[in-house]
Amino acid sequence: MFKKRNTGFSTKEKDLFRQLVRNVSIGCVVTIGPDCGYIGAEFRGIVSRHGTDETIPEIFCFEPVKYSGLDRDPWNQGESFNMPVGISRAALSSDEAAPFWRKPIGLLFLSGNYSYHQLKRDFNQWEPFIVPSGILAVHEGRKTDKDARTLIEVIVSTKKYVTCEKNGGITVLRKVQVTHPHEIPSPPRMRLLIICETLYPTGGLLRFQRAGRVLKKWGHEVCFVVMSEKPKPRIKSDFPIFSFQQARRMHWDAVMVPGAGFSEEIIDRLSIFNRGNFGVRIQHILNDQSRLERFKRVNETFSPNIVIFNNTHWPIGSFTRFQADRFHFLVGGVDLQAFRPVAYQTHPLTPTCWVVGGLAQKNPDPLIESLAHLPERVRIRMFGIDAFKLSLRYKKYIDQGRLELLGILDEQGLQRFYHSVDCVVMTEKNAGWANMVAEGMASGVPVICTPHGTTAFARDKETALVIDDPTPSSIADGITLLMNDEQFCRRLAASAQKVITDGGRYGWAEYAQSLLRLIRHDGRRHYAYAPELGIYGKWPLEARMKDLYPLIERAEGMSIIDFGAAEGIVAREFLKKGAAKVHGFELDPYRVAVANAICSQWADAEFRSADLSRWETFYQAQKDLIEDRYDIVLYLGLHHHLPQNYRKDTFQHIVSLARYYIAIRTTQKTYSDDTIDEILADNGFEEVPVKRDMQPDHLGISRIFKRIEL
Repeated sequence: MFKKRNTGFSTKEKDLFRQLVRNVSIGCVVTIGPDCGYIGAEFRGIVSRHGTDETIPEIFCFEPVKYSGLDRDPWNQGESFNMPVGISRAALSSDEAAPFWRKPIGLLFLSGNYSYHQLKRDFNQWEPFIVPSGILAVHEGRKTDKDARTLIEVIVSTKKYVTCEKNGGITVLRKVQVTHPHEIPSPPRMRLLIICETLYPTGGLLRFQRAGRVLKKWGHEVCFVVMSEKPKPRIKSDFPIFSFQQARRMHWDAVMVPGAGFSEEIIDRLSIFNRGNFGVRIQHILNDQSRLERFKRVNETFSPNIVIFNNTHWPIGSFTRFQADRFHFLVGGVDLQAFRPVAYQTHPLTPTCWVVGGLAQKNPDPLIESLAHLPERVRIRMFGIDAFKLSLRYKKYIDQGRLELLGILDEQGLQRFYHSVDCVVMTEKNAGWANMVAEGMASGVPVICTPHGTTAFARDKETALVIDDPTPSSIADGITLLMNDEQFCRRLAASAQKVITDGGRYGWAEYAQSLLRLIRHDGRRHYAYAPELGIYGKWPLEARMKDLYPLIERAEGMSIIDFGAAEGIVAREFLKKGAAKVHGFELDPYRVAVANAICSQWADAEFRSADLSRWETFYQAQKDLIEDRYDIVLYLGLHHHLPQNYRKDTFQHIVSLARYYIAIRTTQKTYSDDTIDEILADNGFEEVPVKRDMQPDHLGISRIFKRIEL
């Protein structure tokens, strides 16, 4: 039961409300408390005195329990969270609304007039959506009420928040850490749409079939949209199949492209999924970098919010040509229930022959042609579609009983398959996640494979025989080794089982859970890739830092201004080396919020959102912070993005701020077009020689200049 009290706020508390709401530059305001209606009324007063509706954030008011008279299904209340600017007293309790919440929160207000248990539950559910540097305000209720104070002490002890101020009964905390995707609670129900040209039994689509079964058990809905005008499903689906015309009339939480195996016509049409009702757009990219241009074409037309690589074959820095708000890695899975681990069986299963398992539709020729190098007792069993007309081309082996084509197998057929072979050979030259290898390992079968799609679990001579070039002779050598060494087979199978079943990390349940977390958009467009800081952009830190190290080493005691600060990662390196202060400016307010969060431990670090297009306008708005001179000026990756008719004037002002050093990164063309070297020379600067690799022009070239006339 809730405790009764006078829900009015003091004058000091009302003034603090106005200040907190006025300072919310990104995200919305969410208030939670049993006196939700009264809080809403207070906020209405703030709105009326603050100005027009367009100058304040959205404000949502929830009660810890659903109030009577409004009983609505939360699954159909997407519109409750997409209302025009103003105040919404949603017809849901905070417990009901939290799982369906999508918006970033700039200010979360918790009224402390209820139990510690409910307070903590509300905090745990809503806190992950507070943006970096966002505000958590907790009202303590009655002075004798210890519940809210206890929660505040617990929150501060995590070091994820710091206390900013206390006014009346309200304690204000600022978030100084970045939320990682795994910290966001998974929603109880989502609608996910998978795009395909036709339902073809490829690894990409089978991945969603298998993960989809887990998601379905958890209450989520997985559906396929077939883009071909004359679809010919090649696999039986456990999930609904829609045409685009059907799918476009429905609301989806996310729509996903599983790869690049589409015709050019279909790729050109992917832009039709940019409608708001399709939700977050996810592009899945396989490890085949030889198909870079096709993946890039999908990226251009589909315009994904999030890109997920299903293996680690794309090193950081290799995907800078892709566009997205975030980039993640999520390896595939294996059904650890269906392909349950069993002890290695007899060697071989049948004394008179050695049976090799393979996949008919993925580079099958080298495996079949290895029969010419092997004794007649070796036989091959292949499953999958006969896409290469193997039944005609290798009829002699079929007639001899050395090659058997099984066609498409269902799950039970696959289980029987792995228990009927003495080893499995995978010959793919391009793969994202090698299902056959993972399933074979889980089934206790020795494996020969290429590194493609197997790097996560295939270790040469430890868990598998790994062959870089799957030629008939190299495959035959591997099979011969397994045939002649039973103890090696046993060790290989046992080690493989241990790796593939390790804590369920490669199970479909873990894959599905990770997928749900990654596809929840956090509203930010990430720049650098620093997952330890909760940042998942496309630019590697080393590429951004390596030419700056000579300057970073001189940072101790220096004052620095950072134009184009992004998420503050470069500034953070200077602060770690002892910089006295850093003032940073970045156009994207979300990046500014992250910068302030990750640099919060340094008192003299401040970042602001600002537009540098015109210097006078910028300076008038920021002159309260900008000093006359800074020891080091950072001007990285920004100049060539400014309006061409203003940028030379802006650069002149920026140069005038540099007391000792200025670091610039821009394109070679811009250096020349805007006479950068001449301007610096006229202002008494010369370039500091730095040993470096010349960067590609689309990254820009970093250079450091030192003032020689003081």
